[in-house]
Amino acid sequence: MDNLSVSTTTRSIRGSDMFLLPPEPKREVVCTYQGIVGKDFQIFSNSITIAMNRDLVKNIELASAIALRMAFKFPAHNVLLVNTYAGTDLMQRSLADAIYRECMTANKKLPSAYQQYLPNVPAHDCDDTATFDFPENLRVLNSPTGRLTATSLAEEVEECHATTVILNSFEFTTWTLFMRAQFAQGLVGLQQRLHLTLIVFSHEMRHDMGPFRPGRGPIGILTAYAKSVWLLVDDGEDYYANQQRKRALHEKQTQIQSSQAGQEIEYEATFSNAAGLKNEEEERNLGMRPRREPG
Repeated sequence: MDNLSVSTTTRSIRGSDMFLLPPEPKREVVCTYQGIVGKDFQIFSNSITIAMNRDLVKNIELASAIALRMAFKFPAHNVLLVNTYAGTDLMQRSLADAIYRECMTANKKLPSAYQQYLPNVPAHDCDDTATFDFPENLRVLNSPTGRLTATSLAEEVEECHATTVILNSFEFTTWTLFMRAQFAQGLVGLQQRLHLTLIVFSHEMRHDMGPFRPGRGPIGILTAYAKSVWLLVDDGEDYYANQQRKRALHEKQTQIQSSQAGQEIEYEATFSNAAGLKNEEEERNLGMRPRREPG
């Protein structure tokens, strides 16, 4: 299913007139994320991208990293990061981590002012004299959990003239399935009307969904119009095993095994998602070594 409906009406046309319709808007790869299972996930311009990941915190981190990268890469375009879940501490930490990764990419030191948000960053990676020019084209919309509407989002997008919108938690936009379905329909209309690059993070894990393939529930409305659908998991073995069984990842990912419950997780592994964005200029991946998630 593609955007043919955008170029037509509900009235029939002659078959020969199909060849007179304008071409669909051009979509180009604007950002690539390399998952630890060895697969590249792409974001296309003027389209919807759905990123599915059970780990809510990693969704926040990756959404912030993508927002900062997109703002730097396209300084003439405004990026709107919509937060519907994270508190102040988590948002500050995720943005600080995104700054840290950008500094690593540029072979620069992290300004010491950000070290308070990332206490486990090695001291040799920080410098009191270092500076970081935060992009002016990146804005953050903090929406109270359960209260975001397509109308309020549209007003903010049009007011700040955003061309890229990143939603860090779809499930926490509204509380009921009915309202979430309405919100999903509004997102589709908003994306098509303004030709947005829209990235939506979800904590559902649905192997039955793919690009331009509708599915059950509100998220299925979005995948029907999505150019790219990501299934982000932390362990390749679990991913391929579940692919073979044609099963979704549910309880297995949420249970902590007793042998792993007491282990500390290193900082670099904790923030590995934020480091996985490809730097197209250098064509190298700065992702940290993969780790096995508890459970």
